[in-house]
Amino acid sequence: MSGPTGVKQVRIRRSFVPVLLPENASVRREAKLAERLPSLDGATVGFYNNRKAFAANALPAVDKVLKERGVRETFVAWGTSSNRPSDEMLSSLAQADAVVLAGAD
Repeated sequence: MSGPTGVKQVRIRRSFVPVLLPENASVRREAKLAERLPSLDGATVGFYNNRKAFAANALPAVDKVLKERGVRETFVAWGTSSNRPSDEMLSSLAQADAVVLAGAD
């Protein structure tokens, strides 16, 4: 059962309890996907790690696969899980040929 935006009615036993949902209203943004690299040979790939729980486990495996496929260099830019990436971090990632968001929960 739904109520006003931001409130959901949850059934607990025989009654419904309103639960507030701390969500922003949906905003539709048109975005163009980045063009695919013609090849990974010699590419530099940046990993944006927003410190999610299993990113540290996933990154070495992704790094290995990418290097097996011709990637020359990888680097990690560390962010936070709750904030927008800093201008400094975005500038660093802009030096890469491709960027992987490493947010593995």
